Amino acid sequence: MNSAKEIVRSFYETDLIHDVEAFSKYLHPEIILYWNSSFGFNKKDFNDIKTMFSEMALSFETFDVKLVILLQKAAL
Repeated sequence: MNSAKEIVRSFYETDLIHDVEAFSKYLHPEIILYWNSSFGFNKKDFNDIKTMFSEMALSFETFDVKLVILLQKAAL
């Protein structure tokens, strides 16, 4: 079984703009993204997010995420 930390790390290591099917592995199908961008407020659902990343793939060869710190769960 994967820990939450392993799942988060795996998500950030996934090449989402070239593997849009990975969205189904990590994001709930009823996800809603509320985003204030330089173009104004956006509300995107699962399919809108997949479409956005598919369009990004046309503009970018790579999409790298640099994971610097992944917090450890504190012992309770």
